[in-house]
Amino acid sequence: MVRYARPFACLCVTESTIGGFSAELHSRNLGIPRHYFPCSKRYKNSGQMEGSGTTDAKNDQGSTQGGFMSEISLTVNGKRVSGAAEDRTLLVHFLRENLGLTGTHVGCDTSQCGACVIHVDGKAVKSCTMLAVQASGSSVVTIEGLADGADLHPMQAAFKEHHGLQCGFCTPGMIMAATDMVNRHPEGLDEATVRAELEGNICRCTGYHNIVKAILAASETMSSKGKDKQAA
Repeated sequence: MVRYARPFACLCVTESTIGGFSAELHSRNLGIPRHYFPCSKRYKNSGQMEGSGTTDAKNDQGSTQGGFMSEISLTVNGKRVSGAAEDRTLLVHFLRENLGLTGTHVGCDTSQCGACVIHVDGKAVKSCTMLAVQASGSSVVTIEGLADGADLHPMQAAFKEHHGLQCGFCTPGMIMAATDMVNRHPEGLDEATVRAELEGNICRCTGYHNIVKAILAASETMSSKGKDKQAA
């Protein structure tokens, strides 16, 4: 049930009063057993990253009372990392709370807003729909690892130049999804394609016009750089 960052959405609802997730809507509307979905259990983080210190009594309790624990090893932004987390831990929470990579945002918990988009093995994925254990062994890139050192990635630079953001909450996921979009269309993009593929990313501030302009500009830059590399 991994959701790739395309215009699709799962149907789960958030139980805001208890801070958890529900798969009741899955069962009623799709006829699929609720335990098949990552959101069928409430999330409770109780892991520690390797090298972050000794596991305290609270974490010991979490490992026995909260759920089954697994050791997760993956490459994040070019660095090999590992840590323990419950099997039900979502990848977005593992990145934010275990690794401290808070650029990946949680905006809806229902796979609709796209604020949590990252790249897993070269593909854009909504990390609220993937379990951390599913990503073990994979190569993950978050917004923090997109730039090349001090130089902004062409997509980041285009969003800055064309004012493709206001509050900025959706921007990391938007940029990661847009970068994947360009990578899948090396021949170039047109406005209709960009608007269609942005359907899975929600911005609650703008009318998307500057976002589309930014993506089209970055597409031209990235495509020309790709052609230069091939010529060389």
